[in-house]
Amino acid sequence: MADQLNDLPQPDNDHFEALNEAAKIMPYQTAGFKQQLQQFMAQPTDVNLERRFASALLNMSFYVPVQVRQKAMTSKEPTAHLGMGMAVITYLADGQRYIPAFTERSEAHRFLVGSFPEIDFRMFEFTSEELMIEVGQLKIAGLLVNPGIHNFPLSTSYWNYIHRVRPLPVTNSQADFQFRLLGEQSVQLEVALSRAMRRYGKIKRAWLFGVRYKNKTTIYDRALVVDWQGDDEQFRTKVEPKLAIVAHRHQRYGTDFLIGTTTEFIGREVEAEFDPFYTRRGGFQK
Repeated sequence: MADQLNDLPQPDNDHFEALNEAAKIMPYQTAGFKQQLQQFMAQPTDVNLERRFASALLNMSFYVPVQVRQKAMTSKEPTAHLGMGMAVITYLADGQRYIPAFTERSEAHRFLVGSFPEIDFRMFEFTSEELMIEVGQLKIAGLLVNPGIHNFPLSTSYWNYIHRVRPLPVTNSQADFQFRLLGEQSVQLEVALSRAMRRYGKIKRAWLFGVRYKNKTTIYDRALVVDWQGDDEQFRTKVEPKLAIVAHRHQRYGTDFLIGTTTEFIGREVEAEFDPFYTRRGGFQK
């Protein structure tokens, strides 16, 4: 259960004690995210700015105010235990309720200290499901990034949107598509995907390549084909989303990332044409 800390007032800055010099140094990643956020907020219809912002967001972690307290015994929980509640605030601009999320711990302190002295902060990666699971359980709108500064709502629908997985096109002919290797531009992505795929023993091989519709676009989307030796439903629901998150962090602006297996037509064509960048060398099966 989460504490409902609604309509939190913003304390006066006099309540905020100066942090040490090290804590005042803004990490490059946070500074870059703030820049992308401000640009996207200024021009929310610009597709390129939106893609840059989404890419930065997928690499971000946020400080969320929490309160740890002892929970009473119930029929379902016969022993006393500690529980963690997340703060919930109401954003007056739209009247919706959100979990406040801060890019810097100092900003969270400025917003909350003095009003709720027992509040602590926990860091969550945006790509983790913990925050959005909590949002769903509380039946609220989502996250509010840097309340009092940027006041940017991140809804569950937007979270789902940038975590989407686009499948390979369904086709029975290579005539509609053109493939190419990605070369050195994909090395970092290959390393990141290889690291992730080592957790899944049922992925035996993998190919990374560029694909485009011949008569519709000149832009090559990045695509991943894996030789998956397991249940298709498990791959689609458990493995594919995890690989998509890894890929989105390295995604180029203006392109999509497609995922498929060697059971599909394009997967079989790529398997025959290219060498895999990843080959399983035994180990733990998952």
